Amino acid sequence: MSISPSIIVGLAVMAIWGFEDFIMAIPLKRIGTNKTILLTNLFALVPICIISAYFLFRGQVSISQGDFLMLFAASIIDVFAIYFFWKSMEVGEVSIVSPVSATYPLVTILLSIALAGEMLSPLKIICMFAVVVGAVLTSSDLSKLRHLHAAKGVGLAFAAMMIWGVYFYMVGMVERTTDYISVFVFTNLIATPILIGYSYLKAGRGLKRDRKIKSVIWPIAAVSLLATAGWFVLNYGYSLGQVSLVTTVSSLYPIITVMLAMAFFKEKLVMNQKIGIVVTIAGLFLLSL
Repeated sequence: MSISPSIIVGLAVMAIWGFEDFIMAIPLKRIGTNKTILLTNLFALVPICIISAYFLFRGQVSISQGDFLMLFAASIIDVFAIYFFWKSMEVGEVSIVSPVSATYPLVTILLSIALAGEMLSPLKIICMFAVVVGAVLTSSDLSKLRHLHAAKGVGLAFAAMMIWGVYFYMVGMVERTTDYISVFVFTNLIATPILIGYSYLKAGRGLKRDRKIKSVIWPIAAVSLLATAGWFVLNYGYSLGQVSLVTTVSSLYPIITVMLAMAFFKEKLVMNQKIGIVVTIAGLFLLSL
């Protein structure tokens, strides 16, 4: 049995983003959303510019006007999704808001089938939904979700989920006619300066007075590199053609985040998390057939 390249790429992105979210909780809790966004994107701007310049000088970056406008619109809404998600991580519990936001593939799958005519067998559709449900079960304690309507940050996480569902669909459609390198370059060069400008207006003037900044420099640098690497790998995965599959598998990153929290903080698995692991593994196995 050979595993689909799309699944392998999705698993790689899942691991990268899982580590990223685990580390990202440190600066978010210490210095807040706006300062974290500002510093993270300032750090990320360095590798982004180096990578973009490399491919631009090699003549490997090109895009049609229509695809550029699509990416521009997608990048704008991504800025809102990032802000909503990071704010939800700051004010809410990671074990609640992260699984909620990670269900965005459901939106992407529905849009891909309804608007793009992406052909998926009934079994694959069922498996994708099972994988998402398994991820939510694995990365959540259902006893905490009983009061979901009153939990802090859930509304923000839900907004991020809806926006990301549309965003990943739009990027996936561009990937059908534009190479993944060009998509990586343009999405980053559009979104990163906007995030830097907005967060600077909100919190930039208070950076020098914040004594906690020094304590989060290394976590922020790590998050910047992981975010850049994850987005590059994901764009490559989209170029393989199976947007729904790559999006679904990569969205399992909360599992990694929760597992890391358990390893470092010695937390134990509750019953629904054990069930979630079985459901997720079974779904991934069936998807690979």
